[in-house]
Amino acid sequence: MGNKSSLGLIRVLVPVLPLAAASGMIGLNFIDSSVFEISFFKRKFSRYLIFFFIIVVAQVIQPWIQLPIPYKFNESDKVLISALNWIKGEEYFKKKIFYFDVFVPFYLNLNPYDTSRIREGIINKKYPERDTKIGDVIVYDTRYAPIEGGLQLEVFMKNPFFQLINYFSPIVEEKTLNERAYEVYIFLRIDKSKEQSERVLDSIKAAKYLNAFSIPIPESMLIQGNSEFVDICNLELNQKARIDEKNILHISFDFTQFSGDLSNVGLCMSFEKQDSIIAFFSVPIDHFLERNSFDQFIRSIDANRLKIFIWNMDKKYISLRVENISAFLAKKVY
Repeated sequence: MGNKSSLGLIRVLVPVLPLAAASGMIGLNFIDSSVFEISFFKRKFSRYLIFFFIIVVAQVIQPWIQLPIPYKFNESDKVLISALNWIKGEEYFKKKIFYFDVFVPFYLNLNPYDTSRIREGIINKKYPERDTKIGDVIVYDTRYAPIEGGLQLEVFMKNPFFQLINYFSPIVEEKTLNERAYEVYIFLRIDKSKEQSERVLDSIKAAKYLNAFSIPIPESMLIQGNSEFVDICNLELNQKARIDEKNILHISFDFTQFSGDLSNVGLCMSFEKQDSIIAFFSVPIDHFLERNSFDQFIRSIDANRLKIFIWNMDKKYISLRVENISAFLAKKVY
């Protein structure tokens, strides 16, 4: 189990195992059939012994095929590991820790059955502060906590009894099974506070971008017509940009007005050198209707010019007004 997004969870194993056992009986009955009544296979004991040996070998080999050693951590694994390494280096490691991803206690080298030290999930979904004590730490991940844990992020973000103390996300956005961006939030159970976690989150997110180089572009734009291309920025990348030290191109803006079909309209980023395109990226413009920012991962790009533009592929009439436009190159960390 654990393949094809099943994750090997108990709720998946419970309905599947009885069916797997029933299916296995078909194989056992097949061994008893007349097909195998040849030479040394005539003895039923020999047949069962050989097939039992095959099954044992398959069970031993299968985990090594599914999870080859050394195990390669994916982006979400690296995010959670960064969060846990941070906890291990802080005084919060001495506190009781609540978690939702079963990887947590093993990486922290804590006994998952010692509930005085670490505990999976929170029983009181409506009032989690009643199930926790002042000083407790909650490791909230957007993969398991909303579904397996039954707790939405807003329960903690808008709760005065919990303070957001750190936040971790992939360098490039990664979706979970519930189509949410994978993120890890670290909350501390406190007495009570009027401080809004949303404001704290904005500050923490901003601190994840190091050595930011701001790209000079208009703060607002009105885009109207059916032109195929509309330039936003044409920037020469000089020594100050130090693109070789950056890994992210961050762009954000707010739609204040739009009309027309935006299905084939994209925001494009072109890195060029001596009129040759070195790297080209695009994102559907309607992405910014749901989220007002976008991070494009860039790495080892040897370019001296950056162009940002709107590409209206079908040359349809569109009308867009965008405000608070911001763009910068930076090194983003977990």
